[in-house]
Amino acid sequence: MRDGSLSPALTCILFLVEKKRFVEIFIIITSILFVLSAAQSVRLIIREARQGDEYLAGVRPARYHFMVILPTVEGDFFQEMWEGIQEAAREQEVGVELQVPRSTLDLRGDIPELLEIARLSRVDGVALYVTNEDDLKPLINRTDLSGIPVITLESDAPMSRRSSFIGSNSFELGQEIGRLMQGAQPMGVRAALLKSEYYSDRASQWSIIKYGIITSLTSGRDDRITAELKSQIGVLNAEEKARQILFLYPEVSVIFCTSLVDTISAANVVAEFRRAGEVKIIGYGYNQDIRQLMDEGYIYGTLVRDPKAIGRSGLEALVGIRTNKYVPSFIYIPGEVILAVNNETD
Repeated sequence: MRDGSLSPALTCILFLVEKKRFVEIFIIITSILFVLSAAQSVRLIIREARQGDEYLAGVRPARYHFMVILPTVEGDFFQEMWEGIQEAAREQEVGVELQVPRSTLDLRGDIPELLEIARLSRVDGVALYVTNEDDLKPLINRTDLSGIPVITLESDAPMSRRSSFIGSNSFELGQEIGRLMQGAQPMGVRAALLKSEYYSDRASQWSIIKYGIITSLTSGRDDRITAELKSQIGVLNAEEKARQILFLYPEVSVIFCTSLVDTISAANVVAEFRRAGEVKIIGYGYNQDIRQLMDEGYIYGTLVRDPKAIGRSGLEALVGIRTNKYVPSFIYIPGEVILAVNNETD
């Protein structure tokens, strides 16, 4: 070490000392940062908890919990009905949940299952669209006997223990349809009914509508229903059913449709076959497409229901029942008839 340099051993010792000191400083800094981070996290948790308590203190708990069972939320009609229910639920400060079948192909199996779930869940009330009266009647009765009121929306089960029906007056609706058919074809009506799958063969609603149509058509004229076909969900199925009507029943002069999609599809098929004027469409629902088809002369008139009002009134009826107010067994929501411009003076 005459030249003043350190021995290798001493150099190694000094390196280890410096390394140890560096590790200690790193651990101290890391610990400080961890403590500061933990303190910040605790502070944020406390602040969020206080904000949550303040929010909950300012929010009233829902008075009731209702379940709504619909066959679908596809299409304007059921979407608007659900919107009306939600609006009324917010105003009434109640909780509402929507349940729809897993598949529209098994309404007979899924709807009863959902109603049974509502009963076992002990909800405060159920709003139900009846898809099959025979299947649902015993379950509606059992649900009511369990202390859970059931109201029906637009499609009814009048022989059950349901508390109230909210929707269209089916008999008057049928009579209006019959009058529209006669206005569309004053020289004689040969009617085909294109029925949506949501009108069950065993639901009272469709039977009453059809009876109203027949009542209007039996007014001394030779008018009658020639065919009745059932359409499933989707444009392609409705178009196929409309083609079947035109091929198999060439004498048909009026087609009555029970959904917006069926109305547009049937009118497009009539246009495709160039039978405007010869075959008129009586439709259901209203949008820009239907307006255009009315202007072009394919649709004579259309029936417009108010699904949002039906939904609102249904939710209000459930609240009324739970608060021991008088709720009528039938609450009819009026619809509207829109005629093509060139038919408005007929």
